[in-house]
Amino acid sequence: MNSRIKIVIPTEKTNLDESLSVKVAGKKWNVKIDESKITLLSQNEYEVPSGKWTEEDMEIDGNVHKITNRVVGHVRNAMYLAYGVSMQWGYEAEYGSTKADDNLELFPSIHQSGISTTFDDKTLEVRREMFQDIGSVDSKAVTLMLNYWRRAHELDDLGFNSEAYLNYYKVLECLEGMNENPKQKMIFLDKFAPIKDVDGKLKRKPMAKIRRQLGRRPTDGQIEAQIIKASKILATSKFTFISTDFVIHLIDLINVRDEFNVAHNLLIYIPKDSYYGIGQHSDSFSYVIRYLSSIAALSKLTILNYAFPKKYAYNWKEREWSIK
Repeated sequence: MNSRIKIVIPTEKTNLDESLSVKVAGKKWNVKIDESKITLLSQNEYEVPSGKWTEEDMEIDGNVHKITNRVVGHVRNAMYLAYGVSMQWGYEAEYGSTKADDNLELFPSIHQSGISTTFDDKTLEVRREMFQDIGSVDSKAVTLMLNYWRRAHELDDLGFNSEAYLNYYKVLECLEGMNENPKQKMIFLDKFAPIKDVDGKLKRKPMAKIRRQLGRRPTDGQIEAQIIKASKILATSKFTFISTDFVIHLIDLINVRDEFNVAHNLLIYIPKDSYYGIGQHSDSFSYVIRYLSSIAALSKLTILNYAFPKKYAYNWKEREWSIK
């Protein structure tokens, strides 16, 4: 027997009324987002259990669960990146005569009961486009970064700020490790840390504006290492032009990660810290939290620019996304 699969994911309350679609493993799914749930319906039919629950039925049921889990994960990634709406960890699925309750009660809801989000009409166009774009991605690299970004958002929702920062930063580490555009990386490196004659030796020196902005700490060598790291991230993200202020902001975010062993103990112990520098309750983690929204936006921008070069822009002052 074949049937379409229906999946329902409970969400926080919103004013959304969206009809969209995603593609997973080459198969399209209809996505309906309303005020308190996301409803997914497969456009294709899949083999479903007969209801007798033979060994063959159990195998078919297992295959359906693999499909639903993959689709739910894909939609969660797109939903968090585009709309930022909190969702329950569980979901309900129907296929044929079978109704599955996938851990709806096993885990608590990520969002607090009673909260809601109202979206401005002028922002919905870019959010719809972003959802559709992310929903059509079939790239292991992009999926990996989206998984980190979604996990960060969920941790942020739960109040685990430093752990959220670490996962947002993992997106940047993925891009750095990929190092996919070494030619552009050298262009950035030569611009922001040009080679100069220093006492008769050729050395890279950080741009004067970067040196002034960062103060005495860190050293020129540390700044050079951070510019190399930033250059790899930005080049892999397919940026071709970036301002000095943007690079300084990225180095600030790298510094936060370098200065603190985020989500664990502080590397720099501060005697007056009322929590003895342990975990996210350290006084000094206010420094991490201060940069949390910035790294969320920047890591999101790098994912989008990597997957859809020069399509999306972010206004840092107004904190708004737009399509170029």
